[in-house]
Amino acid sequence: MRDPKVYDTVDTYIAQQPEQTRAALILLREYILEAAPDAEQLIRLHSK
Repeated sequence: MRDPKVYDTVDTYIAQQPEQTRAALILLREYILEAAPDAEQLIRLHSK
């Protein structure tokens, strides 16, 4: 069984992604925050 990675924040998750994925996530995050500036940022990953 794999050890699940733990990310305390969205920033931590994004920082640990490959560069191309990280760039896409940052851009997506910017779009979301522009559309919903008061949105709460959280991360919840679930894997089987």
